[in-house]
Amino acid sequence: MVRQGEFGKDLGLLHEVVVTGRKVGANQAFYAALAHDEELFRRVVEMVCGSQTGPLYDAKTVASLLGIQYSEQELTGFGPSPDALPGYITFFDPGLSLLHLRETVCGKGTIFYPQDWYENQAFAKKEDKPRYRQICIEAVKGSFNKTFDQQQKLVSEDEEIPFMRAVVLG
Repeated sequence: MVRQGEFGKDLGLLHEVVVTGRKVGANQAFYAALAHDEELFRRVVEMVCGSQTGPLYDAKTVASLLGIQYSEQELTGFGPSPDALPGYITFFDPGLSLLHLRETVCGKGTIFYPQDWYENQAFAKKEDKPRYRQICIEAVKGSFNKTFDQQQKLVSEDEEIPFMRAVVLG
């Protein structure tokens, strides 16, 4: 519950942001990055406020963030980025496996909690071709408390259920 008052002076709201952030893995490094990186903060604001018209992360941005080398020809070969759709996050997916992604971002204010239970799991090693993706940010209506097979039947033919690696990257 947020108290009404002058925005920025309501410590209750700021406390709620920190508590909610902690629940999803935001740590001191995350808040420090957000506080000192204007571009990152702008992207978060655009994502939350919905003013984004293109992808949240395009091919050049993702390549730069992850230290991936693409030639100009490869970057244009991925095709134009799709327009952002309401209720979807739009981003460039370089196709990295979850293990490769974790290895690439560790030490850079990582989002990965230290654990190794999935090291030998097939889903963690799965790769895909580089491409733009749009992932719905809401659960499929009526999908809770159902088996995966039952949930799959609720997805329309023009949609796909993303692999874990794509969800983590998104």
